[in-house]
Amino acid sequence: MNIIYFIFWLSIAAISCIDLYWAIRIRESLLQLELNPIGIFLLKAGGIELFMALKMFGTILVLFILYFLYMNNRKLAWCVTTVLFILQGMLCYHLFHVNSEPFIIKKTKYYRQTKELEVKSYIKEQ
Repeated sequence: MNIIYFIFWLSIAAISCIDLYWAIRIRESLLQLELNPIGIFLLKAGGIELFMALKMFGTILVLFILYFLYMNNRKLAWCVTTVLFILQGMLCYHLFHVNSEPFIIKKTKYYRQTKELEVKSYIKEQ
């Protein structure tokens, strides 16, 4: 496999891992922060477990498709992989410049505190 193609392919995988890390880190407020309508639907329908499982499955599927595309039609593989690499780069920028903002971290901490208070008040009522 051409080294540049492999670097693009590996970068797509690495950025997907970073995206999963951020989703796990802000899981309590992920439903409020998720921008993808399909992601919002999955979070409402099956919770974080379904969301993460399908996200991982989708990434693995795309990586296999890119590999087989490269073996069968390199020109098309380069076009698709380059576009995905650029989109993943934009996602990486978004993750490190939007999710790292103090607002997001404060919102997540606030959400955790609110949930803790709800649990404490529920326990007192029982």
